[in-house]
Amino acid sequence: MRIQSMLAGAVLMLGVTTTVNAQGLKLEEIRLNVATVNLSGGTSVDLAFPSSASAGFFFNENMALEPSVGMYAVKGYNQFGAGAALAYYFNGGHGKEGLFVAPTVEFFKAKDVDASFNYGGDVGYKVAMRDNMSVRLAGTVRDGDDYNDIAFGASLGFSFYINK
Repeated sequence: MRIQSMLAGAVLMLGVTTTVNAQGLKLEEIRLNVATVNLSGGTSVDLAFPSSASAGFFFNENMALEPSVGMYAVKGYNQFGAGAALAYYFNGGHGKEGLFVAPTVEFFKAKDVDASFNYGGDVGYKVAMRDNMSVRLAGTVRDGDDYNDIAFGASLGFSFYINK
């Protein structure tokens, strides 16, 4: 089951990549989100290690479409997730360093569980470690089918820049 979900994620990412490239956007970033934590309603804590992989397709040096896929072990079951963010990087520079905001939509599905749709946003900061690598730390806010109340959280990721 896990291999089938990973293959489905790879096919989805390939489809998004093909569609985005057809629109003239350029793939410049691959990000691995290595840890995510969410707190919902003061009682539910969800942790994911690793949590997802994202691609950054830039419209210009400030704005990127960032599709993502991931496998999560949450509340006793594995679920597949896919989503997209529209990130705005205040410092420009194709998101390598500085403050950013990223409104987000997400879709999740697990075996024998109804699919869920969530929305929210990230606010965070990237620190350039090298010319082709940054560390990303973000505060997150989510709401939707998976949450009783608004969920607040944090994520940590590493961005790798290509085609530079």
